[in-house]
Amino acid sequence: MRFTSSFKFMIIAASLAILVGCKGETVELEIPSTYVFERDGQSTVVYSGQTERLDMMDEMSNYMKGTRSLTGTVDGARLLAMYANEAGADFSGTYAKDLKSKSFSNDVSFFETWMTEMGTASQKGTEAADGTSGFLSETYGTGTPATADNAGYLVDANGIEYQQVIEKGLMGAVFFYQAMEIYLSSDRMGEIGNDDVEDGKTYTLMEHYFDEAFGYFGVPVDYPATTDGVRYWGKYTQARNDGTGTGRFTYPGINQTLSDAWRKGRAAIVAKDYTARDEAIDVIVSNWEKVIASTAADYMERAKDSRSPSQYKKHHYLSEAIGFSLALKYHFEGGNGLVAPKFDKAKLDASLAIVGPTTNLWTLTDAQLDEAIGNLISAFSNGVIE
Repeated sequence: MRFTSSFKFMIIAASLAILVGCKGETVELEIPSTYVFERDGQSTVVYSGQTERLDMMDEMSNYMKGTRSLTGTVDGARLLAMYANEAGADFSGTYAKDLKSKSFSNDVSFFETWMTEMGTASQKGTEAADGTSGFLSETYGTGTPATADNAGYLVDANGIEYQQVIEKGLMGAVFFYQAMEIYLSSDRMGEIGNDDVEDGKTYTLMEHYFDEAFGYFGVPVDYPATTDGVRYWGKYTQARNDGTGTGRFTYPGINQTLSDAWRKGRAAIVAKDYTARDEAIDVIVSNWEKVIASTAADYMERAKDSRSPSQYKKHHYLSEAIGFSLALKYHFEGGNGLVAPKFDKAKLDASLAIVGPTTNLWTLTDAQLDEAIGNLISAFSNGVIE
């Protein structure tokens, strides 16, 4: 049986108190210094399903890394099983969740095709070339054939690294998509579902949905004070904060901005201050999209011939750029998100037409990369990712 929550809110960390208006009344919005929220002495934060899916992605990623040598192979059927959490996945432990059912449904076959083709290409044990899938070695272009001791990446006939399209694409099609279009949606952030604590639980539905979105971000509760264990989107948020890469796309403090917004949004839900909640979600959307687009642009910048990357590193960087660009499109205009996307999809599509999953990376020029980067920058008003 449901019962009405007392909303006696316990903060176990130092908090910042802000006076805000809520439905015409002045209330106190208490924002904790960490993502820790309690009611009646019990934690109200649960996102174990999201953590499990990040763990599953870790195992898939580590398995695909086995192709980073000439003799390394993966089984395409096993990748498909890991994606769906079916027989043959051979995970290190038992998982109750899966990645496939949470993927943007229209693109499931896209990812499954890449997984199947990755398995086939890995069995060849041959070096890649323009028009031929295989192992793109650090020795490419030196006249020295690759050996099992050489570093490199498994690529398709266009020189695109399978792992990056699969991994970074799924970061978008599952983690980003679920956060933007499902959990931070107009439906789940509606006022219905925040009056009563769920039967047998410690949280309201709205609190739980917001927590699940946070779980897909991949950071510890005291981020950015603690950066150990950041994964996926948390990892790349930190990279943009620190200026990893070329340094062209660096945003000092973006990690704190996102952390503050997650905590403010959750505290606002507890206080039933939906104006403050929506303001926080707007900040989350703006900065998460900035992380994705600028990371794609930074990898394109790193791949330029003028920066003298080796051939195999150039393809690796460009494959990362493709994966991140694909990830961005899973928040879309006219979708379910409470806050609409901040970028022009036509400009994103123009960039993907130059650096995308069907591009021949063997022939890509610096001028084309500048055009693709320019499209990404102009996709955001006022060049927000520059």
